[in-house]
Amino acid sequence: MKHVYLVRHGQTHANVNHVFQGADSELTDAGKLQAIRLAERLKNLKFDKIIVSDYKRTQQTSEPIS
Repeated sequence: MKHVYLVRHGQTHANVNHVFQGADSELTDAGKLQAIRLAERLKNLKFDKIIVSDYKRTQQTSEPIS
């Protein structure tokens, strides 16, 4: 059986500053920690493919997971 996991990016500087219109913002330190914690929770799963957009926030979130 195949599963699809959807992950929202970690906290960004745009989130903190209430900017919500597609800003390509990087993760805050808290957002990086969120990504690391999520990677820890997912470490026993095998992923055939990880698909992310080219936004910095999604790249930074996916790095610890992959």
